[in-house]
Amino acid sequence: MKKGDFNFVWLFAILAGSAILVLMIYAAVRTGTTIKFYQDTELTKQVSVFLDPMQAGFVSSSKGVLSSKREIVFDSFCDSSNFGYQKLSAKQIRGLNEDFNILGEEITIKDKYIYFSKEPSKKFYFFSIPINFGFKVTDVLIIDSREFCFLEGYEDLPSFKTHISVLGDKAIFGEDNCTKNSIKVCFNYGTKCDITIISDCIESWCDDKYEKGFVIKEGERIDYVGNFLYPAIFSDKEIYECNLKRILYKAGVLSLIYKEKSERMSSRNCPTNLEDTLIELRNVCFNSKNIDEIYSISKLLKELEERTQCKLWSE
Repeated sequence: MKKGDFNFVWLFAILAGSAILVLMIYAAVRTGTTIKFYQDTELTKQVSVFLDPMQAGFVSSSKGVLSSKREIVFDSFCDSSNFGYQKLSAKQIRGLNEDFNILGEEITIKDKYIYFSKEPSKKFYFFSIPINFGFKVTDVLIIDSREFCFLEGYEDLPSFKTHISVLGDKAIFGEDNCTKNSIKVCFNYGTKCDITIISDCIESWCDDKYEKGFVIKEGERIDYVGNFLYPAIFSDKEIYECNLKRILYKAGVLSLIYKEKSERMSSRNCPTNLEDTLIELRNVCFNSKNIDEIYSISKLLKELEERTQCKLWSE
């Protein structure tokens, strides 16, 4: 063998060995990424299952806590066509250089309305709040890990502190107790507030001061009525409006179902006389989607149903 041939053989061996090493490293990284992806997908599935018993049912609210050894970050896509759906995904943060853009596979959720924080955390609080338009429409689910400090004014909402207290030590009441990390929530007007809740109530129309109004945060206005106040506080505007459209569509469908039930009851000599009001609610839910008008009709509907001897949804 000549000297040149000897060098070429060794050079070829080195290049081939390097290529194999690179492929092995690539395969290991690819395998590790795949394993992480499947682990994150499984996490998302577990959270979806965890949310099932969170539905409040007939109680005023429900709560739960999700804890993890690693920080978790959530993301969601929302589709508002008809009943619509959400796609939830999650990721465990395993290191400083973790790619936040690569989450587990999205899990499609059609029967829940989820509002959440995108900030990573090892501990998330879950709670649900019922949404009513005269009759029970659904429960909304809120997932958050941030610390909120509620300044004076929450006393004007009788059940507000009870609902918010499910956040545990992440719910602080009173300006003197706020920390530098707190998201400060003001009622009506205040200074240095991250979120401001503005009442838009007429005293003769509202049962409490903040039954209707809007929330200002990050320079955006989010209108709310009733218990929509809670997702308006915790959710970003895009998810809030998407889920609102889905809930209004469901309310419109339920209005039709109750109208048909009312007609059957009338044929059995048990009239409710709610058919016209139910049709009016259906029309506004499907067409204008004006939540002030919807809520006004729903309050009238609730009052009329309570007066009649033949009950459609209440006992």
